[in-house]
Amino acid sequence: MTGNSETTDSFRALVSLLETICASPASYHTNESLIKALRSQGKLAKYSDTDLGIFAKSLNTVKRVAHNEIDGGFESFDRLRQAAQTAIEKSRSSPIRGARNTKTSLLEDINAYKHSVLLLKQDLLLLTNAFEKSMSQARYYASQAADPAIMALCETQQRSILRALSLRAIPVDLKLV
Repeated sequence: MTGNSETTDSFRALVSLLETICASPASYHTNESLIKALRSQGKLAKYSDTDLGIFAKSLNTVKRVAHNEIDGGFESFDRLRQAAQTAIEKSRSSPIRGARNTKTSLLEDINAYKHSVLLLKQDLLLLTNAFEKSMSQARYYASQAADPAIMALCETQQRSILRALSLRAIPVDLKLV
C-alpha cells in the first residue's frame, strides 16, 4: 500500500507542477529536462524531480492513477500537459513586454484580445448547443419512463438549472420546450 500512496503523492505533485507551469511559465524557461518531458506522455511519465516529490513511473501507471485521481482521467491530465507545454513555448517566444506603449503594439494587443474573445464565444456556442441537446434528451427520456413523478422531477430540476443560468451576466435564451 505504501507504493500506491507514494505513486499517488508523486502524481499529485506532478499535477501541481503542471498547474504551476500554466500559471507562471516564465519560471521554467531554463528547465530543459522538464521542457523535454512535456513533449510526450511517456516522457512526462518518466520525469522525476525528487525535490518536488515527483518520481518516474510507467505511462500505464500514470493512466491508472489519473483515472482515479482527477476528473476526466488521463485525457484531462494530458490536456494539462499540453497546456503547460504551450504556456512555456508561448512565454519563451514572446518578447519581454516592458514598456510597449506604441500605437502599433497596442493595436496588436487589441487584435489578439479580439481573437481570444471570438474563440471563447465559439466555445460558448458549442457548449450551449450541447447543453440544449442534453436538456432535450433528458426531457425525452423522462417522458419515455411513463411515470409522471419522473417527468415532474425532470421538469423541476431543469427549471432549477435554468434559474441558475439566469444569474449570468449575459443571459442565455433557453426555452423549456
